[in-house]
Amino acid sequence: ISRRKPLFATAAAALVLLVVAAISMSVLYVRSEANLARALEAEKIAQREANTAERTSNFLVELFRNSNPEITRGETITARAIMDEGAKRIETELSGEPVMQARLMNTIAEVYQRLGLNEPAHDLAARSLEIRRQHLPPDHMDIAAGTHLLARILQGQGKSAEAQSRFIAAVALYEAHGDKGVARVIDVLGNLGWMYGEMGQLRQADSILY
Repeated sequence: ISRRKPLFATAAAALVLLVVAAISMSVLYVRSEANLARALEAEKIAQREANTAERTSNFLVELFRNSNPEITRGETITARAIMDEGAKRIETELSGEPVMQARLMNTIAEVYQRLGLNEPAHDLAARSLEIRRQHLPPDHMDIAAGTHLLARILQGQGKSAEAQSRFIAAVALYEAHGDKGVARVIDVLGNLGWMYGEMGQLRQADSILY
């Protein structure tokens, strides 16, 4: 070594470079594998959401198709009757698919709420939220959406205190998603501010809306 210092110095430098290169390649490999796994998972989630949306659409189309006069032989079918039938079918036909069941329950609960039928809306929305909490991560967007719907239903029932706590819970759930939840946070705060206005609590409404 003492006689050939330049040679051994070169060899040592080459060895160090090889080690550094090997470590760098290993890090890049791990990162690429992680990125690939995330991409595949995102693709699976997107596909699952697309399938769920399609099935939801098909279920509702089929539900309303049953109100066709050719099928009902001229009998008048109300929107309430259609929703009641849908709620029954969801309970029985989708008992083995809780996530899909909860989504359709939430959809029909929202229709009930828009029809001013707050009692059946509350029962179905509460049931949907319960199922979602059992089968989804605690910070899932669907849980936030279900909490927001239940708050609006409670507001319609005149249960302001309960509605307020649900609105605030929905805000917290959406805020946990950062930029993805901003638009929905604004929506929830708008409803909460409106409720405060209806209650005559104008200062609270003003602080939220502006």
